[in-house]
Amino acid sequence: MSQRVPLHPPLPANMDVALQQALSDAFRTHALQINWAAAYDIINVSSAETAFADLVLADASGGGFSLTLPEAGFWNDRVLRIKKTDATGNAVTIAAAGSETIDGASSVAINTQYHCRQFMSDGQNWHIVGAYP
Repeated sequence: MSQRVPLHPPLPANMDVALQQALSDAFRTHALQINWAAAYDIINVSSAETAFADLVLADASGGGFSLTLPEAGFWNDRVLRIKKTDATGNAVTIAAAGSETIDGASSVAINTQYHCRQFMSDGQNWHIVGAYP
């Protein structure tokens, strides 16, 4: 389950839950569509999901899992980083959405603690533009 550092102020506690979720989703989608770079969005994940954040801290201590990159058109000219935080040998596999690719491949994996891959979208596909360490 991911923990999100919000890009917007908290919504009122007495607001209907469905409306809160709809507004949160709209804020996230809007931020992606306008290529928002005013603040970094950081999430912690430990299971399969789509990596909608500037920095994804992935904990595979409970077992390996896959993260799907968002559609490249949503992240055109933006950088997305995925870092493996646990010490196990479990892989965090990063997959491109649909028929998109990551440097020509459908997926890449991170197997080592504190290793990070930095991806950038050209609007059609993803490119690895940094690998740390």
